[in-house]
Formats: sequence, structure tokens, C-alpha cells
Amino acid sequence: MKRRQQGITFLGWLFLIVPIGIVVYCGIRIGPPYMDDAKLATVLKKTGEEFSGTGNSRREAIQNSLSRRLQIEYLDQPSVDDIDIRRAGDGWRLEVAYSRKVALFGNLSALIEFDHSVEIN
Repeated sequence: MKRRQQGITFLGWLFLIVPIGIVVYCGIRIGPPYMDDAKLATVLKKTGEEFSGTGNSRREAIQNSLSRRLQIEYLDQPSVDDIDIRRAGDGWRLEVAYSRKVALFGNLSALIEFDHSVEIN
């Protein structure tokens, strides 16, 4: 007697598709905060490059540059007030640590923490 080969049943497809769908959905929800963080890292790096080698930069000038760059990139979080600008030897140090909470399913959410620092000499 020949055995007939059968394809994947509905239940098999369900067990295959549901986990893949959950992973894709989580990626879609978590992706934008990581993209915003990459923009923020670029903003900090470009600000550091703008003021490196200037020697006697003022805190207000650095803060204004950061504010302008954050507006250009449409970044609301963190704000320029959340970025710590302080003296570090002869230069400045820009530091920011913040977290984003992303809702996933019902009362399940993901907390993503970010931390960046840039030295301006």
C-alpha cells in the first residue's frame, strides 16, 4: 500500500505563522525608537564635530546647536534639556541617558534604555 504524502495542515500553518507574526509585529513596534536613537547619536556626533577644536565654546552655543539639530531631525525625545552639557577638562562632555516604553500587546510592553556620550575637545 502506497502512503500518500500530505501537505501542512491548517493547524501546522497556524503553529508556523503565529510566532513569525509575533516577531514581525514586535520588530515593527520596537524599530522606530532604535531609528530615533540612531538619529540622536548622529546629532550628538555632528555637534561634537562642529565644536571640536574651537577651544572656548560656550555652553549656550552648544545647547542652541543641539536644539536646532534636534528640530531638523524631528526628535522630541529626549529634549535638549535632557542632554547633560558639562565641562570636562579643557572641553565639554555631552551625555544623555533615557528610556522609551513601547506598548506591545494589551498590558505587555517593552522598556528600551539608551545611553550616549560625546567628548568635545
